[in-house]
Amino acid sequence: MENVKRKDKVMKAALIILVSVALIFAGALIFAGRSVSRVNKNVVKQDPVLKLDNAIVSVGGKHLTASIADTNASRKLGFGNIKSINPDEGKLFIFDKEDLHEFWMHQMHFSIDIIFINEQATVVDIIENVSPDTYPESFKPQFPAKEVLEVSAGWVKEHDIKVGDKVMWTKLEDQNSQNQSF
Repeated sequence: MENVKRKDKVMKAALIILVSVALIFAGALIFAGRSVSRVNKNVVKQDPVLKLDNAIVSVGGKHLTASIADTNASRKLGFGNIKSINPDEGKLFIFDKEDLHEFWMHQMHFSIDIIFINEQATVVDIIENVSPDTYPESFKPQFPAKEVLEVSAGWVKEHDIKVGDKVMWTKLEDQNSQNQSF
């Protein structure tokens, strides 16, 4: 009988710890959304007509804020004509289908890492430290990708991102109304 009571206490303690961890994680996600929802001011400013949405992106458990390029116009522009981005910023390119999508450094002013992501939300290729000096050379993945994440050069190495890492992202709500104030 005493063993049953002891097991019951252990189970209750484990449940309390599990619920506490879940609440802390949920709070961190909510806090992260509030603290980064307006981070990409310099990215959004590049063309107010595009009114890009932003997302919180997790790559291999590491988080950043990215503006979403999901139209031909926004994908073509990319980071072109932007002087720099913050270390925790990026651009998430979303395509209609998986393919060997090519990227180049047209009108770029800073180096980037390029992360290619397949339909299963898995990193399939990474090209690091791509310099603006490489233009007009283009870069494409070894395997088809449906999404591509561009980040500051060195971000991949700093956060130990690897092929096979999982990617998750969540669009931040009401970005278009916030973007109008920039």
